[in-house]
Amino acid sequence: MSDTMNLSQPGTYTRGVRAILLNRLLLVLAFIGLFVASALSLEKLLNISLPCGNATGCDMVASDPSSSLFGMPVAYIGFLGYVLMATLAIVRTMKTPYDLRLVSFGYIGAGIGAAFSVYLQYISLFRIHAICPYCMTSAITMLFTLVIYAVLWSDVKKNGLPEQEMGKIDMW
Repeated sequence: MSDTMNLSQPGTYTRGVRAILLNRLLLVLAFIGLFVASALSLEKLLNISLPCGNATGCDMVASDPSSSLFGMPVAYIGFLGYVLMATLAIVRTMKTPYDLRLVSFGYIGAGIGAAFSVYLQYISLFRIHAICPYCMTSAITMLFTLVIYAVLWSDVKKNGLPEQEMGKIDMW
């Protein structure tokens, strides 16, 4: 498979296609995270209980002091993090998926988010002894986001901008 872009041959695999695909996956993950973080934020804002299925861990986790950081609910921080991830993916869609600064910024954000999510899951499992499916979904989403950012960052760092820019923005 060629590492260069050949725009005259349809169906040719290019680094550009891979970067666009990875960026689209990051956008989908950001929207999944936004949905989950919105539900958790509404739970805090409206002081309601989320339906947790057979588990009762959602209320236990939400009422624990670790569910706030400096007086702000962690759900709000997660919501802002996913807004940032979605914004970066949309900007790369409209600009270029190869912008190393934007990819690096997202990679760092995903790293911080994933580390914090793993810490919160540790607190949930070993200190609170409860599982919140929403929190677990958010943590898994952030871990997948980190992995995909690692692949995208590695590609962009190693290969840089393709020899021929695609010429069109990535339109859905």
